[in-house]
Amino acid sequence: MKKIVIISNTLSSLFIFRSELINKLSELNYKIYLLSNKDEFDNVLSKRILKKNNINYKFYYLNRTSTNIVKEIFSFINIFFLLLKIKPNLVLSFTIKPVIYCGLISYFFKFKHLSTITGLGRVFYPIWRTNNLRKTVILLYKVSQKNTKKIFFQNEDDKEYFINQNIIPLEKTVIVNGSGVDIDKFPFDNSGYQKNNILMIARLLNQKGVIQFLETAEYFKKNKSSFNFVLIGKKEQGKDSINFSKIEKYISNSTITYIPKSYDIANHLKNCKFFVLPSIYREGMPRTMIEALSVGRPVLVTDIPGPKDVIINKMHGVLINEPNSNQIIKSLEYLINLSEKDYSKMSIDCRKLAENTFDVKLIIKKYINQISKNI
Repeated sequence: MKKIVIISNTLSSLFIFRSELINKLSELNYKIYLLSNKDEFDNVLSKRILKKNNINYKFYYLNRTSTNIVKEIFSFINIFFLLLKIKPNLVLSFTIKPVIYCGLISYFFKFKHLSTITGLGRVFYPIWRTNNLRKTVILLYKVSQKNTKKIFFQNEDDKEYFINQNIIPLEKTVIVNGSGVDIDKFPFDNSGYQKNNILMIARLLNQKGVIQFLETAEYFKKNKSSFNFVLIGKKEQGKDSINFSKIEKYISNSTITYIPKSYDIANHLKNCKFFVLPSIYREGMPRTMIEALSVGRPVLVTDIPGPKDVIINKMHGVLINEPNSNQIIKSLEYLINLSEKDYSKMSIDCRKLAENTFDVKLIIKKYINQISKNI
């Protein structure tokens, strides 16, 4: 039985973003090893992955936001010895540190390496600014991806950036439209026009546009709007994290409803009228946006790599150029004033986009194709 390692920075990200791929590879009779930082084991999320004898969990130390060289060497050594022990035929790596570390380790071992760039992340914002950390990361990408067989990107801009920086050649690249969505678990719902919630789902980071969402909610409350603004997202650590005290005041005066964690995102999307993500964070293709489209909810998103590749302005919602509260307010007012007929058409167009572009079966097919060629 051939061995495949699937590695990411957190266990929850494997459960949320990779469960369909993991289950499919298990069905194809590969021996699967899931490697991640041992964050809190979530019994509910873990049920997304089949309990089969050919799926194994292994853990290593990793701090996602650390730039401490000692901690990073320790993480690298952890992963090195895990791979030495497992002796995989192929490694699938996701997120920046596993991608780089597995690429470097591939120089020592015989496994084939397929990596996925799930967005450029905080290091590359703003894209025009250069600093020593970014230069170091680019150098590490160049060295580590030399042996990598294929590199999956979730949008064209990230792919072009890697090519222009001479990190990789064009022939090594593959485009996938995010991690995909199970369109059966996020079924179309045609009752959106009657709903009263405006929903945002995001980690509590400045670059996600959370503060602008709060300011927008405050504006609508002052103008006695009947809409409820709902924010779902866990607290974060690191330089870009938002001090929770800034959010608490909006919760205490009922400007927003705050939900730190939910296992039923599909139901929250069903109960909203619009989905908002005014992010400037360089992620590949926002999963929550994809899920909203599948349910048939118009989206209000920023004109950044990922969303701008697929969202057609005023067909699937609204693309905003600047993620400030004034633009969000103006765009929301446009969406709110849509007739029921126009809203229904937009809703159907959203679902069609999800079916034709983001169906997880299409995403998995691309991964399986490359795995079968390289294992």
